[in-house]
Amino acid sequence: MDIAVILKQVPDTEAQILVDPDNQTRIIEDDIKWILNPYDEFAVEAAVTLAEDTDGETTAICIGTDGAEQVIRTAMAMGVDKGILINDETAITLDIITQSKVLAKALEDVSADLILCGREFIDTNEDALGAALAEFMDLPHVLNITTLE
Repeated sequence: MDIAVILKQVPDTEAQILVDPDNQTRIIEDDIKWILNPYDEFAVEAAVTLAEDTDGETTAICIGTDGAEQVIRTAMAMGVDKGILINDETAITLDIITQSKVLAKALEDVSADLILCGREFIDTNEDALGAALAEFMDLPHVLNITTLE
């Protein structure tokens, strides 16, 4: 079974987050360590295990700048086979629905029997990406699973 995993780069949970005084909708990114979204790590672990059990292949996909390559490398260190970085500065700031459309378009070129997403993003608390992605790809979806077999 071939599996795609959607990833997001987020600020480290231990980082001190400061709001940019010149633009109250942004944070000051100086000296922030960026990591793989912790809930996405669970999706990566599940994808790798399931792919190993079924002789499948895994692909990690992330929207981000060059720095987001690190989260793909983290996923690959966990056992993911391939990574795709959608390196688009404007896509990073898009709303979750529009990002889902971008990801759906990228997934057209990926052979995946299953697409996994983390439960939510820890930086924005958004959890609609998986459902929106499934809608745009005309696929069934399940939210908030606790076990995958």
